[in-house]
Amino acid sequence: MSGSNKLTAVEAAAVATRLGIDFRSEVFSLDKFRIGLDVELASAAEGVTDEQLAETGKAVAARLREAPDYYTPVIKKGAKPAAVAAAPAAAAKPAPDSSQSLLGRIKGMLGMS
Repeated sequence: MSGSNKLTAVEAAAVATRLGIDFRSEVFSLDKFRIGLDVELASAAEGVTDEQLAETGKAVAARLREAPDYYTPVIKKGAKPAAVAAAPAAAAKPAPDSSQSLLGRIKGMLGMS
């Protein structure tokens, strides 16, 4: 890793090459892979080993294959990845009142009630 705790595109490409990732056949780009590595390694101490980079690279690639925009909120807002950020928000929302009709709830959301 470079001294700034952020991977360069060359370093991320080296991790991808080690893992056999071919971006021509992937649903994500080198840049998204690099950003994912940066996010996942943000809390790592100095001196990340090649083995840790490889394991993190595997996890990042798996997340991006399932959801190519997994790290997009991080890019846009500096927030946590979508899956992490959505969990607390979903838990904080009150359950809809099941006695109210769907139409009534929609009208309420639109300010028509």
